Amino acid sequence: MERWFAYESGMSWCESQSDNKYKIVPFVAEFANTVSNLPLVLFPLLNVFQLWPYLSRVNPLAIWPHALLALNGMASAYYHATLSLFGQLMDELLLLHMINTCLIAYMPVLDRVVPPKLQAYHRHIRLAIVLLAREMAFPRRLI
Repeated sequence: MERWFAYESGMSWCESQSDNKYKIVPFVAEFANTVSNLPLVLFPLLNVFQLWPYLSRVNPLAIWPHALLALNGMASAYYHATLSLFGQLMDELLLLHMINTCLIAYMPVLDRVVPPKLQAYHRHIRLAIVLLAREMAFPRRLI
């Protein structure tokens, strides 16, 4: 397990390319990328408090995408602070898990959200959402 934390990711972000690693704070590799994840942690949590009446009555599953987005913000901050393999895996795997959770949470209530004139295309809308999520999770090269 120690090798996961010792390995520094080979990904070159803008701060890494300009040789600014560990310059601002001695124990944070990419300071700006680390701090920029703070809204990713705070806004989903604030949104849960604002949406609480909806979440408690209509769709309690919808709390999970917000929680995973906040968790992803923490994982991304950890990754950019340490550039470790563990942080990189947590950052990327949480995104995939969040896409699947959004599908599970929002697909059941899609019937209530689709306007009446689009009800005939309801199956097509669901299929488009699933295919788009699949393509975002596992992109293919066209060339």
